[in-house]
Amino acid sequence: PDDLRAFHARHVHAGVTLLAIVGDISAGATVEQVAKAFGAWPAGDGFKLPALPEPRPLGRPVRRDIAVPGKSQSDLVLGAPGIRRGDPEYYATMVTNLLLGQLGLMGRVGENVRERQGMAYYAFSDLRAGLLAGPWWVKAGVNPANVERAAEAILHEIRTLQRDGPRVEELADARTFLVGSLAVRLETNQGVAQMLADIELHGLGLDYLERYPAIIQGVGHDDIARAMRRFPADAYALAVAGPERAA
Repeated sequence: PDDLRAFHARHVHAGVTLLAIVGDISAGATVEQVAKAFGAWPAGDGFKLPALPEPRPLGRPVRRDIAVPGKSQSDLVLGAPGIRRGDPEYYATMVTNLLLGQLGLMGRVGENVRERQGMAYYAFSDLRAGLLAGPWWVKAGVNPANVERAAEAILHEIRTLQRDGPRVEELADARTFLVGSLAVRLETNQGVAQMLADIELHGLGLDYLERYPAIIQGVGHDDIARAMRRFPADAYALAVAGPERAA
């Protein structure tokens, strides 16, 4: 408990807090309510990122298999270090991840592993980009007999996108989806508040929503291939959790 209290006092305070408030409330009433709720909260020492070392390249594929008693399905995660939200290549990488494992039926990974080969109960990719770089990974839940085939199919899609880039219609669909879905995300108070918080947190500028369509439309074929090459297809980490394998 003492460790938790010390961590909370050091890291959770007014000086690192961002409030985005959207709804049927006036500015004056908002300030009044915030002051009432948080006015006595210590300001702390301000915000600074923790001093974390850059992740070291693996240099080769690394695999871990974890046996889970009573489990019938194998769940695999194949990934590598990603990028920060503020990286100049963020938008190209974000669109690339959309094509790899999110768009439509979970992108190329979902189309190959789940739809075409029928190996996975789910298969998708995810890119976690914040103030610090998070992971870039592909996840799939498969029959234990299909773990090796599923992993190879994922790597096939990664390498193909690295080599050939996106198809013309595929990239057009991704651009249309990202620009069109922005308006949908802003239809609720929660969506507007999240957008305002992101703009403030990442220093995107108050004209960000006006610039966003042009940013997305500016991501081209070569940008996608280059961004995909940031994923080390020959030096990834693979973790598999499932039934204990036969010797």
